[in-house]
Amino acid sequence: MGLLRQKSIEGQDTEVEVLERQIRQLEAELRQAENALNAFTSLIRSRLADEIRLLNQLTDLYKAQKKAKKDKRKEQKKRGKNYQEPKYLMRSAATPNNPPNPTEENQQELKRLYKEAIVKVHPDKFVNEDCDKASIATDITSQLNDLYQSGDLELLRDFHEHILSGNAMSYVPFAGKPVANTLLLREYLYQKKQELEVRLSSIRQSRLYEVLTTYQIPEVFIDELRPQFTERILVMKKRTRS
Repeated sequence: MGLLRQKSIEGQDTEVEVLERQIRQLEAELRQAENALNAFTSLIRSRLADEIRLLNQLTDLYKAQKKAKKDKRKEQKKRGKNYQEPKYLMRSAATPNNPPNPTEENQQELKRLYKEAIVKVHPDKFVNEDCDKASIATDITSQLNDLYQSGDLELLRDFHEHILSGNAMSYVPFAGKPVANTLLLREYLYQKKQELEVRLSSIRQSRLYEVLTTYQIPEVFIDELRPQFTERILVMKKRTRS
């Protein structure tokens, strides 16, 4: 790997070589855990696609209704406490006969999701990183731009969540770093090892990883989630009821 490859007098591996092997092992475990979680997450999304879509729609409607009420209160406040709005202006963007403009609301949500996601993966953020990571960031940004331009809110939501979860910028395999100073090299390898240990620990402590490793049939967890989605949908339907 171009790193220090000296053997000690006793024929034992150097500390650098030990650290490199530990990093490779941690990488393999991390890739396996990430791949398993990504596959399981995709399965959950596909099985609960209808519930997720409806919940997102109701959430958008709820936000639109709140905004419409807030705007109306602001306007009334400007005109005075006892102001009575003329009948020909008595229209609310949240009423069934006059629903909020979905194009405008969707555009606002698209912008919000895009801005939150692009901050995490913009190539400029990785200008001082290795080439592989910068390349991944460039590819992800291109996909993000395409989704934003397409205006597909559902797909952008999914990709936004994928990016914020950290899975989109999965760890780039360790390729070694040529460092002449042995002390600096060890420090670099220790930092890499700690980074991997933190990422792996975070995954292993997640609820989904617990399900994957403790449930005899992990898919059963989806049936446990469904009632939770159903309950949240009922709550949102009550909140958006006119």
